[in-house]
Amino acid sequence: MRRFLFALCLLATPAMAEEPADVPLAVIDGPTESIAGILLEFDAIDSTGVGFAWAVTGPKNCDGLWNVYDKDGVKNRIMAFASPYPGEYIITLSTAMGDQPAITQVTLHNGNQPDPDPDPDPDPDPDDPPLPPDNKWQIVIVYESSTLGKLSPEQQSVIKSLTFRKRLAEAGHVILSGGIFDKDGIDRNNQVPESLAPFVAAVRNTKLPVLCIAPVASGPVKVFPLPADEDAVLKLLGG
Repeated sequence: MRRFLFALCLLATPAMAEEPADVPLAVIDGPTESIAGILLEFDAIDSTGVGFAWAVTGPKNCDGLWNVYDKDGVKNRIMAFASPYPGEYIITLSTAMGDQPAITQVTLHNGNQPDPDPDPDPDPDPDDPPLPPDNKWQIVIVYESSTLGKLSPEQQSVIKSLTFRKRLAEAGHVILSGGIFDKDGIDRNNQVPESLAPFVAAVRNTKLPVLCIAPVASGPVKVFPLPADEDAVLKLLGG
């Protein structure tokens, strides 16, 4: 009888299912279309693995156009990217767990910057006259991606807003190509476009973020702490 009960218990006990081994997962969350020059973020928050490696390829050398930083205590989870050059860019993320790799890609279509408004207001506000022709500025904004999230929403709009760029253009000012950039990315790659070199030199050892301006015709670079909002920037440029 004991033997029979023991055998019956074995038949009644289900076999323990073997748990599947952990596997890596590479997931990129980010845009697939944008306008040239706009600062974008791609994140790997939903990915799993040990270490995250990013890469960006495009129609031109992408060095200095992107930077990776940490989030929620996990390294290399966020990639910030901005390129003034239109074209197709491939964003790649790879990770691994044990001897198992995982890789994924996102294709970003970086479009042309829009033309200035072809139909400006024919009746400008008399209390807000246009700037005189000799008071036009070349503009560069330098920030650090690691502290970008600590800025106020209004300051982030100064850096990211396409509408604000149009306001600057309508006022006769010029944002230099690639002129809104992360200083850490420039320093890391040690590659500075010739047009930006005077501005990069002017902000060394300066607390960021900053707004740099120089006369459109020619002249020295002036450096200011990043103003509080878009209206403050325009007021400074008109001073």
